Amino acid sequence: MELIKLSQLIDNTHIFDIFEITQNTGFKNFSNVEIKDINSCKNYLYWLIKNSDYYGIKLNGKIIGIVGYHSVNYIAYILNDKYQKQGYLSKVFPIFLDYGFQICNEILASIIKENEKSIHFIQKFGFELFKETPERYIYKKSR
Repeated sequence: MELIKLSQLIDNTHIFDIFEITQNTGFKNFSNVEIKDINSCKNYLYWLIKNSDYYGIKLNGKIIGIVGYHSVNYIAYILNDKYQKQGYLSKVFPIFLDYGFQICNEILASIIKENEKSIHFIQKFGFELFKETPERYIYKKSR
């Protein structure tokens, strides 16, 4: 398994892997972005590359997930439904926590309240509830 900068993944091979991830139940239910086709997927990736610091999780030549920061200290992640509950995200997540703590003293995760799997995942890494909005929980982990 390896991590690849998102800017290196906009090619004809990996764009289909990323498109598949955006069609996940989790992405569709918990993202405010709608990806309808390959072109809208590319446009979304260009926006992510310009406005964030994301990496693809590559396993056996296939991109199975994306993890990174969408602002200085907000971490975000998504894994292809087919690869969930196999420990892949748990293996790379500490790398991104270490990376984030090189830049700032606290890392936040904004999670839609209905996303129980993500809440459990983030708590497993020591994140604690920081604040609540009508739709989201904000979790925080300090150095």
